[in-house]
Amino acid sequence: MLLWCIWRCMKDKIWNNIDLQHHVSISLMMQSYVEWCHARIGNRDHNRNHHQPASLTWHKPNEGYIKCNIDATLFKENNTFGVGICLRGHQGDYICPRTFHSKGVPNPRTAEA
Repeated sequence: MLLWCIWRCMKDKIWNNIDLQHHVSISLMMQSYVEWCHARIGNRDHNRNHHQPASLTWHKPNEGYIKCNIDATLFKENNTFGVGICLRGHQGDYICPRTFHSKGVPNPRTAEA
C-alpha cells in the first residue's frame, strides 16, 4: 500500500503538476490502510457465511490460460480511488499490468469485489 501511495504521488506530480506534501502522502496511505482493513473485516464476515477459505498464495493458471488479479484502494478525503490490474500467463509472466486513478469513491465491498 505504501508503494502504491508513493507511485500515486509521483504520478500526480509528473502528469498533473500536483505536489503533495509528505504528511499528506502519509495520511493518504494510513487512510487507505484503515479502509482496506475495514473492507477485509466486512469480507471476512461475509465469507463466514459461505465457509470459503481465503487463498494466501498466487496459483498460476493452466497452460494456455491467463489469470487476472484486481485490487482497489479508496481515498475518501480526495473523493478518488485507484485500481490495479495484473494479467499473468501460465509461466507466471506479467502480460499486462495496469493501474488507474479516478474520481468518485465506490463502496469498499464493491471496489474489492
